[in-house]
Amino acid sequence: MAKTSNSKQAQQKSSGVGKIVGLAILLVAIGAALWVRNHFTANAASFATYMDGVKSMQAGREQEAVATWEDLLVKDPTFPDTYAALATYYNNQGEAQHSLELLDKAKEEHIDTPDLTLARAEAYGRLSDKRCMAVAKEAVKLLPDNYRSHLAMSTAYAQVYDESHAMQELHKAQQLSPNDAVLYLLGAEYTSAVSDYAQVEEQARKAVAINPNLAEGWYYVGWAIASGPSQDRLPEARKALEQATKLNPSAFSPWLQLGDTCWRLHDIDAAVKALETARSLGAKPLPGGIVTQEHLQDRIKTAHLLLEAYHSRNDSANEARIRAEVEQLSAQIQKQIHHDGLQK
Repeated sequence: MAKTSNSKQAQQKSSGVGKIVGLAILLVAIGAALWVRNHFTANAASFATYMDGVKSMQAGREQEAVATWEDLLVKDPTFPDTYAALATYYNNQGEAQHSLELLDKAKEEHIDTPDLTLARAEAYGRLSDKRCMAVAKEAVKLLPDNYRSHLAMSTAYAQVYDESHAMQELHKAQQLSPNDAVLYLLGAEYTSAVSDYAQVEEQARKAVAINPNLAEGWYYVGWAIASGPSQDRLPEARKALEQATKLNPSAFSPWLQLGDTCWRLHDIDAAVKALETARSLGAKPLPGGIVTQEHLQDRIKTAHLLLEAYHSRNDSANEARIRAEVEQLSAQIQKQIHHDGLQK
């Protein structure tokens, strides 16, 4: 059985998020509190209300914090920190367009701060907007000691496939925030795109050392080892992948990689169990009921691996079942390719 694909898209599925910048990488309260410590406002009432929102966010009451800040925005549209806090929050929620709308309102109020520049760079990054590069460079100039600035710069380089500079900026972010596991997880994701297995493992191990409950970190550890040249380390890869599936049993990619690894270790029963789990997860519709070529290809890949496993066990009934599914999926993906071509 061949190794599972090392495509970036397949790996990203382990977290259910298909974008580097889709991950929540900070607590809004941290950045907001830093701004407050270094700036003063003449409006004591607005300052007090703003801090109420910060405290709510720190306590994990996100909706309460957002409601407080949204209300403050109406009452005092000239208070700058509210825009930065809300824009950062909406960026982390995957609502970058909403974030940009807030930032444009701040510009209308002639409010311009380094934090707003950084939030705009992050929003452009999440939207894969080509303006990200220029704004991220400005954010780095304004906030050179803020890890988020360098992360935004890293995102901008990654979007133009400049992996070398993307990693350089990411390393700067890691140096500025060495205890942030997600930064190392991003490092594993970046280096996986160029199949640098040693770097993927190194970055992923740093992530799980900080946060042992980070399922995607264990997935990358296992994926890197299983994809590397040493067959002797497959038991180690299996252990990491089993930890990933334990921590997040609903993620597709770890089950698929675990099934492939178990097969290569000649544990056919374990391979079938993992692959059938991957097959079941892959068959679930995507959010919104959309159908993509990538989703269908993942299902076909899983089915092909299962065919080999059932064939090796002389299980003709299940082999026939999966073969019929492969034919059905193959026809479906051809239809999807035709549909996507018409949409272009």
